[in-house]
Amino acid sequence: MSRKFKELEAGMSAESVARSDEVYARLKAEMALEELRGALRMTQQQLAKTLNVDQSAISKLERRTDMLR
Repeated sequence: MSRKFKELEAGMSAESVARSDEVYARLKAEMALEELRGALRMTQQQLAKTLNVDQSAISKLERRTDMLR
């Protein structure tokens, strides 16, 4: 039987929870836009609507290799 993460987290020490939160934040920051969108189960169209841009803009962003330009 599967359990919710909150149930597992309740049995963890404060140090373990803090470490888990740090790893989560690091992984989230390192995720590519396409991976993040996929993890959220969003389509390019849904994300575009949320950001008030065209779907093609999301596609272009996801194909970029250098997000600083």
